[in-house]
Amino acid sequence: MQEIKSNLRRFILSCGFFWKDKFFFYKTLLFSRYNNTPLIYVVGDSHTLSFRFYSPFITCHLGAVTAYNILKENSTTGSMKKLFSLTKKINFKKDFLLLVFGEIDCRIHVYRQFKKSKEHISIETIIDKTIDNYFVAINQLRELGLNIVIYGVPPANFQKNIYSYDYYAEPEVQVNIKKSFNEKLKVRCQQNGLKYLEVFYKFSDKDGFIRNEFSSDEIHLNEKIIPFVKDWFRKQISVE
Repeated sequence: MQEIKSNLRRFILSCGFFWKDKFFFYKTLLFSRYNNTPLIYVVGDSHTLSFRFYSPFITCHLGAVTAYNILKENSTTGSMKKLFSLTKKINFKKDFLLLVFGEIDCRIHVYRQFKKSKEHISIETIIDKTIDNYFVAINQLRELGLNIVIYGVPPANFQKNIYSYDYYAEPEVQVNIKKSFNEKLKVRCQQNGLKYLEVFYKFSDKDGFIRNEFSSDEIHLNEKIIPFVKDWFRKQISVE
C-alpha cells in the first residue's frame, strides 16, 4: 500500500510539473512575441533544469544525454529525434539555442572508457573524440540557420557511484577532466565562430568544486546562476 501511495504521489507531482511547464511556456512565448524579444531555448541534459521557470529561458530537458552519443540513432534517450523536432518551434531569426551537454561524459564516461581501454587510450584522446561527436550535431544545427550558444560544463561535486558503474572517477579526477573538456570546448567554439558561455570558473571554488551557495544537490547548479547568465547574454549578444 505504501508503494502504491508513493507511486501515486510521484504521478500527481509529474502531472503538476507537466501543466506548469506548459503554462510557463505559452506565457513566456506570448510575452516574447508581444514585446518582440527573443527566447532562449536551454536544451540538453539535467543541467538545463537550473533554468526552469525563469523567463526568457525555455527548458528542454532531453534526458541523460551525452555529448558523445547525441546523434546516435538508437540512443535510449532518443536525443537526436527530440533535438531536431524541437527546432520546429524556434524562431530562427530571433531565438537562441543554448546547448547544455558534456557533464555526464566528464563525470562518468570519459574516465570509464579510459579504464576500459586498460589506459591505452588517453583521457585527452577520449575528450577530443567526445567533442568531435558533439560538433557533428552542433554543425548540423548551424546548417539549419539556428543561433547557437554553447554552455560549458559546470564544476564538479561529490556524487557517489550511485549507478554502480564498473569504473568511476574520484571527485578530484572529475575536476581535471572537466577543466580539460571545457578548455578544449572553448577553443573549438572560438575556431568555429561560436559563443561559449563559461560557468566552471565562475561558480567553482579554488579546488574546482561547486561553491556551496550555487549548489542545488550533489551534481547541479541552482537558480542563483540565472542573473549571471542573463547578464552574459545582455553583454555578449545584446539580448535583453
